[in-house]
Amino acid sequence: MRQHATSGRDRFLLQEPGVRAEARGATERARRARASSARVLEASWYPVATLLLLTLGVWSFLGAFILGYPYTVIGQDSVLRVLGAAIVLMVCGLWIRHVACSAVAVIVAGLAGAALLWSALELPHETSRIRVNEGIIGALVLIACVVIAATARPRG
Repeated sequence: MRQHATSGRDRFLLQEPGVRAEARGATERARRARASSARVLEASWYPVATLLLLTLGVWSFLGAFILGYPYTVIGQDSVLRVLGAAIVLMVCGLWIRHVACSAVAVIVAGLAGAALLWSALELPHETSRIRVNEGIIGALVLIACVVIAATARPRG
């Protein structure tokens, strides 16, 4: 009989060929289970990010009325920007969530978020709360799009 590089009581158990094969199988199953749980954890961010995208779209739509955008030229320009972004975000979010993870939908949503972030930094606003609202929505949309793109798995 050959001596193995194991120590203690395992040395005697692993000398049988059937026991060695069973130990290798158990080790392989444990490795696959760890890898599978890591993929599940990584993939669990995908639905969270899509729900965040949908929530930001709904908030963009409702926030335009809740925050009370003023009825001036600058205020109404801000409302049109936010409502346009809300429509784009909700359509892209629904598409990504329920139809398929489309690279085009993620890019369009990311562009809408980038446009909101740019408008918060560069364009005139009546009040600072409107500027902050646009900036936060734009930044969160960009983060959600990056997470969606990083964790998306092909369906099927």
